[in-house]
Amino acid sequence: MAAYCKKHLFLAAVAWLAIASAQAQGPEFEVSAPPPGYSWAFIPGTSTALLRPDGWFLTTTATNDTIATFITLENWEEHGESTPGLTFNFVRGISKKSRTSAIKYAVAFVNEAATTKEVLLEPWGNELAPGLLGVGIRYQEMTGDTAVIIQNYLIADDAGDSVRFFIFESPASDWDAAWKFGETMMKGQIAQ
Repeated sequence: MAAYCKKHLFLAAVAWLAIASAQAQGPEFEVSAPPPGYSWAFIPGTSTALLRPDGWFLTTTATNDTIATFITLENWEEHGESTPGLTFNFVRGISKKSRTSAIKYAVAFVNEAATTKEVLLEPWGNELAPGLLGVGIRYQEMTGDTAVIIQNYLIADDAGDSVRFFIFESPASDWDAAWKFGETMMKGQIAQ
């Protein structure tokens, strides 16, 4: 029995050290100081840093080839999806899922929104580097009885076969106040 307890104690200590060392590791890359009232949130496995307003909630999950991060004013798990906030999705292997390149997928995603949503800010795009395209759109839709404004910005990387989705949303009634944070968060993201 003593040997059994020692073995499990040893395994628990090894697991604790692995977790502690992973948490103690620094960011994957260097960033400048964040603006006042914000801190950097480094999203493991994505080479991405996001600006997080002080006091906002941060949740990250990983499933299969997708890493999702939520930075929200309120705890979205308690308050539902109508809280202002940024959702970041990093999707690997996009060509296997969509049967097209990352760039073609991102352009089609924005074009679909442009034809099926109530567009508030026309689609835009810019080549960030060869094989790397940023595209976006802002629109309004109904979620239950609530009008929600959503701004999408996608960075498509053909060489990395990945798409980074940056989605800021807020109830339309709170948009102006929420967008003061959203604009800083959307413009402040860093992807390596």
